[in-house]
Amino acid sequence: MFEHEDSVREMYPQLILPEPMFYVVNDFENIHPVELLFAEALHERGLFIYREPEVLEMSHIPDFYVYNPFAHSGKLVEITLMNKDGVGACRKTRLRKERQLEDLYNCGIPFTILHRKELENVRRYCYDGLF
Repeated sequence: MFEHEDSVREMYPQLILPEPMFYVVNDFENIHPVELLFAEALHERGLFIYREPEVLEMSHIPDFYVYNPFAHSGKLVEITLMNKDGVGACRKTRLRKERQLEDLYNCGIPFTILHRKELENVRRYCYDGLF
């Protein structure tokens, strides 16, 4: 266990952290390639990445909890290739994403959602090989 994990658990008792990627977990068979490249980019910058953390009373599992040891803070991160306005996504997908967003707002943990445009900007300006 890493020393920051105790303070994260105290601050967010509803958050159940798995083992951090790259430090303990190195089995990446069932991860989307975009998610893996994104996680690798964050890890290279010294951040701790927890894949699919469980949040009690949430109906879905976020993609990551990312902890920044330099800022002593973290956020849930949801990655989606859907456009922010939902254009091009089927009704079923839009409704599912709306439910996920409501869960994130209500969970009490800071979060960010990276849509297609944000991922394209990360690729363009920060990490050329993202996707």
